[in-house]
Amino acid sequence: MFTTASLVVAALHFAVVTVWPASLFVAVLCLAGAFVFVLRLPEEHPWTLGLLAGAFALVVHGTMIVLEQLARFPTAWLHAGYTAHVMENHDVLPSLGARFSWPAFFVVTASAFSPAGETVPEPVLRFAPIFFVLAMLPVILVIARRCVVLWRGSWRAPWLAVWFFPLIDWFGQDYFAPQSLALLLGLSIIAIVLTLSDRPPALWTTRDGLLRRGGLLWPRRPGIRDAALVRARIPDALLLVGSVVVLCAAVAMTHQLTPFVIAVQLAVLWYAGRLPWMLPAWIVGVTALVWVSWGASDFWIPFVADVFGGVGDPVGNLSAGIADRTGGSAEHQTVVAVRMGFTLAVVLAAAGGVIAEFVRDRRIELSLPLLAAAPGFLLFAQSYGGEGVLRVLVFATPFLAMLLTKLFVTRRGLGRAAGAAVIIITVACVPPFLVARYGNEPFERVTPDEIALAGCLYDRAPAGSTLLSVSPHLAWQFRDIADHLHLSANERAFDADTADDLRARLEDTPRPRYLIVTEPQLQFVVRSLGAPAAWPTMLERELAADPGMTAVCENPGGVVYRVGGAS
Repeated sequence: MFTTASLVVAALHFAVVTVWPASLFVAVLCLAGAFVFVLRLPEEHPWTLGLLAGAFALVVHGTMIVLEQLARFPTAWLHAGYTAHVMENHDVLPSLGARFSWPAFFVVTASAFSPAGETVPEPVLRFAPIFFVLAMLPVILVIARRCVVLWRGSWRAPWLAVWFFPLIDWFGQDYFAPQSLALLLGLSIIAIVLTLSDRPPALWTTRDGLLRRGGLLWPRRPGIRDAALVRARIPDALLLVGSVVVLCAAVAMTHQLTPFVIAVQLAVLWYAGRLPWMLPAWIVGVTALVWVSWGASDFWIPFVADVFGGVGDPVGNLSAGIADRTGGSAEHQTVVAVRMGFTLAVVLAAAGGVIAEFVRDRRIELSLPLLAAAPGFLLFAQSYGGEGVLRVLVFATPFLAMLLTKLFVTRRGLGRAAGAAVIIITVACVPPFLVARYGNEPFERVTPDEIALAGCLYDRAPAGSTLLSVSPHLAWQFRDIADHLHLSANERAFDADTADDLRARLEDTPRPRYLIVTEPQLQFVVRSLGAPAAWPTMLERELAADPGMTAVCENPGGVVYRVGGAS
């Protein structure tokens, strides 16, 4: 299959190094057709539907994993370095980086992979994205069964949500990272709470020609029957509280944002009438605040202005997440445009699902729109390094997938036209999905030459050295992370004096000093930051001619220089 004619996305005249076998489009078509056929059967076939949905996720998310030689995303290799430090030293260093203030992910992975050696095996890094995507599918199915179904016997909509999720999840935030585990655990909390609460959905209905919902702002107070019901479900309540406490403690010690988002989503579920108690939201929120105040104090106390600088500035945070990312080369701008267009289409289609439900049934189920909108509060909190908008979409995507199902599944099931539409949309969305997810391949993929060059750097540099990169988009720090000072240069130094700028960045830093220059770094500066296309060549020539730069490692992927001698 992988030797057949291939689709090269670079043919669209922007340099996206994404090669997808054309035969896989046929596979997508066949899978979509089979899935719709089984979905239209009178009886539910969960194993068949699950296998088809899993196979579809493997095709769209796993193909590039097979085609590429090493794990994608330099940050995944950085996380491997954090895990390796825990393996070797059995401790964490919050001063080393913000990630160590939320160390649960690194401690767990270090414990899991310590028997395999002193580092995380590369296949774990490579296959982590598909693992997390597949692990989320059953959780999404459980949530969808509680939130999407508005009539008894309708099992099709939850399965369709499971089908849509891999297709619209282009964000690439499911790699070997704390956020991936935290999102999986957070969705599990919502699934457990919804399963144990067993409350019917709250609806907006039309009455007197107006859209009304009794008790929307003032929820119905529990009466005698409710009190008896609560007493009868004390064991369930204890199980609910215990499960939520354990999972939310894990989430609170894993990621900065996820527990607060989950707390807000649980609160809106209570507001929508799906939960009998506000307690789960309080448990998650208070646990997160306790950890931030105590366990993560080493991170935020020295940087109070940076942490709280974006509070109450949604416009600025939105600009940092969108406007500030639309620059760079023409190729990069095209990728950004595809991402924005694809995301906007998904959001509008999800909104269309809500409207379709109202037009069709004269009612709107509250929980899903609120769950999808709840992460938006992050825009009022912080830009998150310019990734605030991206994080909002990552948290909203599972629920957007559920809202999309309302366009296709009705009380009568999935009609022929709707089934055909699902197949057509699935195939049509694959190309923009590929561009959106893999459009930055020139600097997001990791090559063997890059890893070999970084390994040579660590072999050459004695402990205490200063290591400098041209840009942060470099697969390094996967070993000896605490033994050196790692720095990144001023990425916008595009002029002819770049070597002087690099040397100035190293002033007052420990010796010996090393500079590593790799192709992905240069591609990032050109494509994402808008440096002239000739800048990498100019930089290489300038560094090669500089008497203060001595090449100590070199391969087709780049060069390592010793700067200014060894002492």
